[in-house]
Amino acid sequence: RHPASHGAHCYNLRVALSPETSRAATACSDGKVRLLQQDTKTVEAELDAGGPVVSVCFMPDGRQLLCGLRSGEVQVWGLSQQPPALRTRLQGHTDWVRAIAVRADGRRAVSASDDKEVRVWRLSKTSHPNQQHVHILRGHTHCVLGCDISPDGTLVASASVDKTVKLWQLDSGR
Repeated sequence: RHPASHGAHCYNLRVALSPETSRAATACSDGKVRLLQQDTKTVEAELDAGGPVVSVCFMPDGRQLLCGLRSGEVQVWGLSQQPPALRTRLQGHTDWVRAIAVRADGRRAVSASDDKEVRVWRLSKTSHPNQQHVHILRGHTHCVLGCDISPDGTLVASASVDKTVKLWQLDSGR
């Protein structure tokens, strides 16, 4: 068994590589997120998200990790200190957060959910959690399974079980 293995009771396993590819984050329905050091193949840290984790995404600088939970919450974990610490809870979705993407400058994130919405979030160390929500992108008629941000940071793409892919302006939400 590999050190990052979550065991027999894990379903819905997710993985993300850090930008510098020195770490991987694995997440599971057991509520645990494991940070794996690539060079030593050891578990550097284990985060307890407090509920099933269904998506993970590193920030572009690799110093933070975003976790999408089955509860609809997006958690932002600081990885610069040991042990890693939960910095912020982004709340607004009402169902599973299936995917998360972060703009290259690290100032915006998007999350896709089973609640049929894509949310745009402001990521700032100084923002109050209530001020972090920027837009709700509505238009899908079923669960949204994927999202991404264009390399230039201007567009959001979302894909849904409703068999549509939508493109949105990140700043205006249209």
